[in-house]
Amino acid sequence: MKALRLLVFMLLLTVPCRFLSAQDDFKKWLEKDQQAYENYLEEQDRAFMDFLKKDWEAFQAFQGIEPDKAPKPKTMPVAPDKAPQEHSTDETVSVPPLSVQSAEKAPQPNARAAVQNKPKIQFPFYDAYCSVNFASLPDWTPSTPITNTGIAEAWRTLASHPHSTTLRQLKYIANQMKLNDWGHMLLYHAFSEKTAPYNINKQLVLDWFLLNKSGYDIKLAFQDNSILLLVPSTQVIYEAPYVMVDGQKFYFFGFENKLNKRKRIYTYRGQYTGNEKQFDLSLTALPRVTRKNQVRNLKFNYKGETVNLNIKYSRNAVDFLSDYPQTELELFFRSNPSTSFQRSLIQALRPYVENKTKVEAVNFLLRLAQTAFHYRTDDQQFGFEKYMLPEETLHYPSSDCEDRSILFAFLVRRLVRTDVVLLDYPGHVATAVYLGEPAFGNTVTYRGKRFVICDPTYINASPGTAMPQFASVRPNVIEY
Repeated sequence: MKALRLLVFMLLLTVPCRFLSAQDDFKKWLEKDQQAYENYLEEQDRAFMDFLKKDWEAFQAFQGIEPDKAPKPKTMPVAPDKAPQEHSTDETVSVPPLSVQSAEKAPQPNARAAVQNKPKIQFPFYDAYCSVNFASLPDWTPSTPITNTGIAEAWRTLASHPHSTTLRQLKYIANQMKLNDWGHMLLYHAFSEKTAPYNINKQLVLDWFLLNKSGYDIKLAFQDNSILLLVPSTQVIYEAPYVMVDGQKFYFFGFENKLNKRKRIYTYRGQYTGNEKQFDLSLTALPRVTRKNQVRNLKFNYKGETVNLNIKYSRNAVDFLSDYPQTELELFFRSNPSTSFQRSLIQALRPYVENKTKVEAVNFLLRLAQTAFHYRTDDQQFGFEKYMLPEETLHYPSSDCEDRSILFAFLVRRLVRTDVVLLDYPGHVATAVYLGEPAFGNTVTYRGKRFVICDPTYINASPGTAMPQFASVRPNVIEY
């Protein structure tokens, strides 16, 4: 019994020592964990942070590039209603089934977490809700007044804490939604808005960090106490002010923050290691967010009969495009509408073009483009130049020459299955369709083939009839 009591006494004596030892171990673990965070700063992050602390310069902003400013017709001219010419060898039209994906299912925006039990950030993106893991961070708001040193410290804060899981999940969501580069920036900014509400500078710093970590050569700039993004683009972005950095245009985007073009703005010449990716605004596919369709009724007369069509289109596509940068006309010409729009269009128009000759089918589609929509110029409707995709043409109350030409060209490619080019005149846009040989009426020759001019803005004009004021003008030809 005495031996047992002695053993218990000795054990009790060791408890404080073990407790102190455990505390010491915990302290060492914390120090080690902090060191692990410091080591998370990759070598390129350290180099970039050091670079940001010293190599900034003052730049002068340039006025945005204006698109074609030649005045457009305020009203649509009307041509005599003549029957279209026929070819003795004209083939009949057979509309093939929809070759794109048969169903436009909403993606699952909640990316599976690679690391469990981390705080989740849920944020809206159009009418979808996204959820990603995001570790709690110290405040990365740049100090006021804003300096390059403060921005460098903001980068250090973001880079020295775990972010790879968040970035991987955001990329997964963007891929599921088929977002292009512009869509990536909007998605990241929606995440930043939720993460740093009511602090636009903090949001833009996070945008800049995430985009750079995704390989984009995005720069940050500041003017007084406002931060802006500088975005390089493979296409011209009209009306957007820019700076020239080493021969490259960088366009300003600040969301709520606005640029004062009279003042100098500060940015840097270098780039995050390995980043050379510019924004490509091409729209090979419209975003797949959720199915949110609306219906537009189109009514027009053709050969004495009233044609009445109900066409579904994606409201999400319209919302996505509402603030899309105004860029080159050929980009919109080569873009594709949503699957739901294509399916609805084919079902509605198939009975009117099936088994018709190509000339008959093209003439029917011309009447649709010419007379089923109200005409207004972009300046009259929006106050600025805006090229529209087919779904926007259905959504907005009015459209002008390039919008109808883009819609008509898509209809011809999809339903008649023949080549069509865009004709870009000063102050006007029309189309030309290849209808076989011999060609007839007003034509343009392109790549050894004669295309028949078809003008979707010249009311009642049949294939081969150009507007008189453009009949002798040589246009710029844009191919699909």
